[in-house]
Amino acid sequence: MDNISWDGFWRVGAFRITVVVSILFFVLTAIAMLLYPGGTLINPHSHGYSFFSNFLSDLGRITTPSGQSNLASMVLFTIALSMGALGIALFFLAFTQLFTTSVIALRLSRLGAGCGLVASICFLGVAGVPLDLNEWMHNFFLDTAFVSFLAAFLLIFLAVLLKPGLPRRFVGVLAAFAIVLMGYTILLVYLLLFGPAAGTPTWEIIQATGQKVIVSASILTALIQALNVPPLLQKNAEPPLTL
Repeated sequence: MDNISWDGFWRVGAFRITVVVSILFFVLTAIAMLLYPGGTLINPHSHGYSFFSNFLSDLGRITTPSGQSNLASMVLFTIALSMGALGIALFFLAFTQLFTTSVIALRLSRLGAGCGLVASICFLGVAGVPLDLNEWMHNFFLDTAFVSFLAAFLLIFLAVLLKPGLPRRFVGVLAAFAIVLMGYTILLVYLLLFGPAAGTPTWEIIQATGQKVIVSASILTALIQALNVPPLLQKNAEPPLTL
């Protein structure tokens, strides 16, 4: 691949892939939910997937909590999460192109891209290690992916704040996500200190619902920004900054 086509891939192609895999993540995950036989941690014999009680990781189980086969849902969810991991890696790597004239913003964006790569690798780990195969390792990959992913977005947000001239809608999308993230973090701290005990129905509903909201908001943010970035790169072509 010559330099022109390679440059074109990172300016347009990488973001197009991010858009496609983000949409596919929502579609395949929704189908996996419809195919999930049923069962939650507290109520193993419930029927179907409950948005408010089942975690996303339940979709990747080999068997449900009641012992039923979950093959179809597991395959779809594993594909969705693996593609999502690819999209995350490409998005954060390509996003750094916005900051080639600001040393601090470029370094923040590259640090964010590094966190995004860690998150991508860990999401592959989540997909490859079902919850009922190795709970400790699954949760380790999941927690690390979550923290790395959110750290990546926060670093990107800081880089955007230091980049003058970006459209308001562009900054607004990341600001809205930052508000959602802050609210979710406050909720987690509140639950840890004052919330219902782990394993109770109320705890399950709050945790399972909150997880889906933050994951959906994260992917939707990446999707919207992947649509917004290429026109900005083409309109405001800048000479590369060497560090």
